Amino acid sequence: MPIRCRRPKPIPSKAIESVMNVTEDAAHFEEALTPDQATTLVRAIVRDGAVAWSSQALKKMRSCRLTTADCHNVLRRGVSDPGELVRRGRRYRIHTVRACVVVAFRSETELVVVSAWRKQ
Repeated sequence: MPIRCRRPKPIPSKAIESVMNVTEDAAHFEEALTPDQATTLVRAIVRDGAVAWSSQALKKMRSCRLTTADCHNVLRRGVSDPGELVRRGRRYRIHTVRACVVVAFRSETELVVVSAWRKQ
């Protein structure tokens, strides 16, 4: 199944300012986002930004029989756990009753799906 990419639309700066505090390097955040802020930002990026998929996430999704559409639904409808500090950045688990998707923010308009699995 080919993955279609689309050019990200700019997210209104008012929405971004209310959600996050960005340093000069947009990929690194000064502090962790609260779960509510992370959920709001993920939904804004899925609606108007760009979602990238890591090879590990695609492999894990295949083994759990999840599609990219399933993961998009989790990102649109799920809620975030508090961020976890991992190596160079923070990762956020977005989950619903049936699945969990782990994301990392590249910028205020792009996120990367790092891993995903179906809950049992």
